[in-house]
Amino acid sequence: MTTLDLYGEMTEATCGALERRLATVSDDLTIRIDSPGGRVDCGQRLAVALERWASEHPDAALTIEVGAMACSMAANLLALAPARAAVTGHAASMLMFHSCRGVAEGTPADMAAAAAYMCGVNRQVVEGLARRTGLAPETFRPWFRGGEKWLTGAEALELGIFGGLASGAAALQPESLVALYKLAARAATNPQPEEENNMAEDTNKTCAEETPAEKLVEKVEEIVEKKDAPAEETVETEEKVEAEDGGGMEEPETIEEVLAALRAKVAALEEEVTALKAAKAKLSGGLVLRKDAQAKALKSWPELLKGIPVDQPPREYAKAYAELKAKHQAEYQAYMQAHATVPRCN
Repeated sequence: MTTLDLYGEMTEATCGALERRLATVSDDLTIRIDSPGGRVDCGQRLAVALERWASEHPDAALTIEVGAMACSMAANLLALAPARAAVTGHAASMLMFHSCRGVAEGTPADMAAAAAYMCGVNRQVVEGLARRTGLAPETFRPWFRGGEKWLTGAEALELGIFGGLASGAAALQPESLVALYKLAARAATNPQPEEENNMAEDTNKTCAEETPAEKLVEKVEEIVEKKDAPAEETVETEEKVEAEDGGGMEEPETIEEVLAALRAKVAALEEEVTALKAAKAKLSGGLVLRKDAQAKALKSWPELLKGIPVDQPPREYAKAYAELKAKHQAEYQAYMQAHATVPRCN
């Protein structure tokens, strides 16, 4: 796996260097972002380069991991990234979205063209967020009408911008304690304000004000603290929560039941992995190399790679790399077909 970093401001230098590195990667790729944002055109070119890389390497995994922050154009990159990219972050990560900004001069027609360009960038990001989260575009349009929209790692996970949180934050991952979080999320959900009031509410909201995500965490902590309470107290607490929630939800009574169900699921998956490994061993255990086969000896991939000139444009290098890789894979398959036989499984 290859890891590339996008640290600092997004400029011609930082984004260009990352684009050139992309042209040399063919295995699983992780992009780590810790950036306050930067130039829109540089971010768009980087997004196109990622899309091109994803199409040229359909079998390679692509992960985008947010560190401390991804703001402005760096946050937009999460929306413009290839759809199959797995976007992750940390509980301490912060995202910030805002409208595209710029300076224009010239005739009224020039001003109108600049405004149309910035509106187009906003529209691309809104549509990308909608595709990644599965939410309606109307959810995100208010974020790009003025001011800034900040999200914590937990809020980005709740909206679906993050598909999961990195190690150290497993308690907030959607796979953990699913039933418990459904109960807590229902108890912490507040009605959404009308669209025209969204911007005013975000502007007037102080950092000390409790967010829905903070209420969710507090609710979970409260339930965890009471997991060892006497049976009568536990039943009374759950009846109270159910009454506040509106009733009608069927949830496990204790965390132990949820953990037991998760452990059972893990055990079943481990059994499947063991069975797959046994099947693989059965298929490959009878591999026999034929010494009498007539086939061209293969050169190693590093040796072949040295034959590609590095002093050429990134796009031409990437094309030559892909063509050589395909040729090498075809020759390898021909070599194995000529030299190897596998006895039929009973």
